[in-house]
Amino acid sequence: MLDITVPKLNTVDVSCTLVEWLFGEGDVVPPDAPVAVLETSKAAQDLICDQGGILHCAVEAPAECQLGAVIGHLFESDDERGKFISARAEGGAAPELPGDAEPVVTQPARDLMARHGITSERIRMLGKKVVKSTDVERLIEEPGARSSAGEHLPSRAQRAVAEVVTRAHRTIPAAFSLIKIHAADALALRAALADQDGVVIGLPELLVKCVASCHEAFPLFFALVRDDGSAVLSPRADVGVTVDVGTGLYIPVVEDAARVPIQQVASTMMQFRIKALRGQFEAADLAGANVAISLHDDPGIVLAQPLIFPPLACMLALGAVQDELCLADSGGVQVRPYFHLGLAYDHRIINGREAALFLREIKDIFESRGVLSGLCEKDGGRHAE
Repeated sequence: MLDITVPKLNTVDVSCTLVEWLFGEGDVVPPDAPVAVLETSKAAQDLICDQGGILHCAVEAPAECQLGAVIGHLFESDDERGKFISARAEGGAAPELPGDAEPVVTQPARDLMARHGITSERIRMLGKKVVKSTDVERLIEEPGARSSAGEHLPSRAQRAVAEVVTRAHRTIPAAFSLIKIHAADALALRAALADQDGVVIGLPELLVKCVASCHEAFPLFFALVRDDGSAVLSPRADVGVTVDVGTGLYIPVVEDAARVPIQQVASTMMQFRIKALRGQFEAADLAGANVAISLHDDPGIVLAQPLIFPPLACMLALGAVQDELCLADSGGVQVRPYFHLGLAYDHRIINGREAALFLREIKDIFESRGVLSGLCEKDGGRHAE
């Protein structure tokens, strides 16, 4: 017997909706076939099973499911499946609800019902066997459905972010450090790369490459932290970058960013922005980050202190480029661009000295055009001296 479990689809959600089963009870599911559709606050995704078998649905769709929950089983034979079902029945498993039974209401849906005065009678009128929070939200949006004037109901995506933010504040003893980085060399390299390759490369793309290049020297910053404070080291740098175009916060991932050419990093991040605008993210785009960067497009945002999304060990924040007046070597006054880079880190596994060294390494790379362009060159990208 093979358990069908809900995978971790991104760094934001702790639960998802089982939208539908793509095979019926007792059907034969081929290997590597999508068996169900799962939906998080960010995207819908097919759940694919490497092994095939005869399907038993342990959870009836649609339903809210916790990540890691067992929602079904695949059996090698009808005999094995029959024995399993018989054993469950003898053990007092709950029988199937008849068609006219009360609907099953998920806990998030019950919370919304209580908060907004939605009655059980209105829930029964939906004609659903399982009532989710999204079903209650639609009732709340109807005229006269809100319990009080002027009340705001956060979207499902916002509630998912709120849940992770609450968990981060409750469980991660975070510390924060900030460094000032002069940007003249990086801006000159960005312009040269754009002129030569016709691609849009900005400081975020260069920062992704720079951070990823630190993986070997600073492995703890790319570790995944367990609840007990121990950490699992990652074999490569998979860099998550925040994208918010007004449709919600997403953290898609640039995979193996240290080995990807800068042009490919830029193309990937542009695709992320397009997918965010169109609402076309898939779960695979949002899964697997072991470090993350919070990007801010508003030029007025000098810095925003980031949260650490479990199970990451840290998160960086890139502020907007600012100008300052300074003395030139000739004795005159010149304008020099700079930006702030913040680092929130899990103090259970990373200490202040290590955080300072990590930020200093990034600063040294950014302030040396030769070193920064070398990161682009050795991955196949051309650069100008």
